[in-house]
Amino acid sequence: MPTVSGYIRPGLAAVLAGWLLTVSPTANAAVEHLSVKTPRSFGYVLGDTIEHEVSLALDPGFELDIQSIPEPGRVSRWLSLNDVTHEGRNRDGTSRHTIRLRFQVVNAAQSVIGAGTPPLSLRIVGPEDDFPVVVPGWAFTISPMLTPENRTPGRLPDLRPALLPEPASTTMRTARVTALGVLVLGLVALIARRHLAGQFGMRTHGHFERAYRRIQHRKRGPEAPVAYADALVEMHTAFNATAGRAVFGHDLERFFLEHPRFKPLREPISALFAESGAVFYGGGPGSTADSRSLDGVRDLCRACRDVERSP
Repeated sequence: MPTVSGYIRPGLAAVLAGWLLTVSPTANAAVEHLSVKTPRSFGYVLGDTIEHEVSLALDPGFELDIQSIPEPGRVSRWLSLNDVTHEGRNRDGTSRHTIRLRFQVVNAAQSVIGAGTPPLSLRIVGPEDDFPVVVPGWAFTISPMLTPENRTPGRLPDLRPALLPEPASTTMRTARVTALGVLVLGLVALIARRHLAGQFGMRTHGHFERAYRRIQHRKRGPEAPVAYADALVEMHTAFNATAGRAVFGHDLERFFLEHPRFKPLREPISALFAESGAVFYGGGPGSTADSRSLDGVRDLCRACRDVERSP
């Protein structure tokens, strides 16, 4: 890991280097490794956070006094220490510690100013005595939050324009994935439409379309009366679904007013409702119900289906 001098300003690096050379022999023997990782040292504004990571390795027999690690709180006019975390581990007798400090800029600057974090004094506990290890403060600049209209010409450089978005990748792999996605979406749309289609002509099922298909499958011959009654039920179901309510023979005029497309079929529809009333309320289907009666209902249903399909 880079040492402190690789991250902080040259002046502070010299201070730390000088301190390391003048500390007592006990400290030199105790501290195996000390480094500080910091971010950029310029361009901070109100609300920005600054994170430091201190790495410390101590020789066997020496330990870090956890109580010497600073606690969160206001540290200067410009900074607040919002969060402190500590991770410690021992390997082969060497005590290793990682301390992360998160500062936040809590004051607004009216011009570009210099500020800094306070020195960090850590206490080392040794076999015979205790002694401090000081991490010097770190300097940085705070900039004002000014809009282009409020900036004084010549005092601050122009703001850097926003970065343009990176162009979309046009590699072969991306093209293949895109083509596969379009293909899958197309297949899903095709399956959904076929599921709703009356036939492969891509027409969606209408109410009379479904009734016509069911009537086509009605049995004939000895069971013709039952099939005929079932076909009438299918027709009533289609009329009710089309109107969104129950349709009766006495209010067919309302149905034709709401759905004028069916007016050309007024006569056979009225006859169907009259026949249905006789079948269900006048004694039920008798010998008069035959395959020709079923064909008549089917033909009327097909005519209603054609009206339903018309624009």
